[in-house]
Amino acid sequence: MKILFLGVQFEPEVTGAAPLNTDLCRYLQDQGHDVTAVVGFPSYPQWEVYEGYRGRWYAEEDHGGVRVLRVWQYVPRTPTAVRRILFDTTVAVTSVLAALRTRRPDVILAVSTPLQMGLSAAVLGTLWRRPFVFHLQDLLPESATEVGMVNNRRVVGLIHRLADAIYSRAARVSTIGHGILDALRRRGVPEEKLAYLPNWVDLDRFPVASDEQGRAWRARHGIGADQFVVMYIGSFGFKQDMVTVVRAAAHLTDRPDVQVVLVGDGADHPRVREVAADLDLPNLRLLPVQPSGDLPAMSAAADVFVLHQKREVVDMVVPSKLLTYGAAGKPIVLAGHPDSQGARLVSEADAGPVVEPESPRALAEAIGALHDDPAARRRCGANARRFVAANFDRSQVLPQLAEVVTGAAGAAPPRACPLAGNQAAV
Repeated sequence: MKILFLGVQFEPEVTGAAPLNTDLCRYLQDQGHDVTAVVGFPSYPQWEVYEGYRGRWYAEEDHGGVRVLRVWQYVPRTPTAVRRILFDTTVAVTSVLAALRTRRPDVILAVSTPLQMGLSAAVLGTLWRRPFVFHLQDLLPESATEVGMVNNRRVVGLIHRLADAIYSRAARVSTIGHGILDALRRRGVPEEKLAYLPNWVDLDRFPVASDEQGRAWRARHGIGADQFVVMYIGSFGFKQDMVTVVRAAAHLTDRPDVQVVLVGDGADHPRVREVAADLDLPNLRLLPVQPSGDLPAMSAAADVFVLHQKREVVDMVVPSKLLTYGAAGKPIVLAGHPDSQGARLVSEADAGPVVEPESPRALAEAIGALHDDPAARRRCGANARRFVAANFDRSQVLPQLAEVVTGAAGAAPPRACPLAGNQAAV
């Protein structure tokens, strides 16, 4: 079966949706399908096109048998709301142009965000008379209004109308969160279209954490074998408000063995660096994005993982980084809204404490409590690993996702005029 994948992020990007998109395409290829992926040039989380890709409008690559077509997109250095819309829209438009150079597929799989990629799938599906699956990593405009990126009522209304039109034309609408499923039902998407397909983690890649690997990674970065490492791996976005974690490190200076290690980059990274420089903390390390192959060793080097989200963030999905944290078998301290899906996962799994967001002292106290209680660390880490294995193992999720995609191949193609109408159940 010929499958066309539409997304934005892909290898060599190592954070965000890139590892999932890459793994999914390779899995489908390994199952005997002919997969073509149309994606952007790598730029995340630094918001800067990677060296070796700059100044190019189009490129064709092979990734494990997957034909990858890279298309130009506008990449803002500082991703404001308007600039982010331009980023999403340009990659959606150029994706259509590149896709039209390929053979007509049997089915199209589009991943959101961005929402505009669903519109691209609808346009291509109409032209080719082929069905498409729309897989949601996030829900717009809800996630954008939640963090204050989009507040204009007319813009929000337009996004709602666009989203509902796409849902009405998709053969299937899948998503990674039960909260999003509930929202889609309220918006009128028929139950028979919906599928819950969470993000996944490859537990074979994360066996029980190797102390030897962890010590080697620590040594490479000048971190002592006897130090207590509190680690964050991921994007430094506005939603994460990593400045709170930096300020929490200031409350942990009375524990000389504690090292707070923050790994990643993103739109809010300059502010984090500025605050860190002002505080000049001896127990804080900021490291750039690490190679994807280092992730198991880096995870083994941690004693505790930490995740912070701003007070107003009530995610309808589980942050994918939590799955990696849990697979490592280490406890997790989450600071965020108790009704967010991340907080619910940590609480349900009994993987660690959930504390008040935007409170450096509360976060530091929770970290300190785990520092002083090795038995609690072992229990929470084992619980985290067990919960992830039961609910998010790659070997369970990817076959289900492949079944949804291939099963949609025989569905009716989308109707024309993707922006006409605003009801999802048509």
